Amino acid sequence: MIPDGRLAVLQLRPCTALSDTAANGKTAPTGNLVKRFARRLILEGRQYAERESPAYLGYRLIRWTYKDLRKA
Repeated sequence: MIPDGRLAVLQLRPCTALSDTAANGKTAPTGNLVKRFARRLILEGRQYAERESPAYLGYRLIRWTYKDLRKA
């Protein structure tokens, strides 16, 4: 929001009651077992490709070294 010097009036609506599942923090998993398994494989593969690649590990090594040199 970019103010322009004028007065803005907002009216908020009251919160509604939460459902039982949202109130205790437990929700049922979405999708069937095959979809969840496929999604997990895709997400783990992407994590491996992005975070455990030699380029990323090299970047982390340089960053850790730089931080240690700054502390000394």
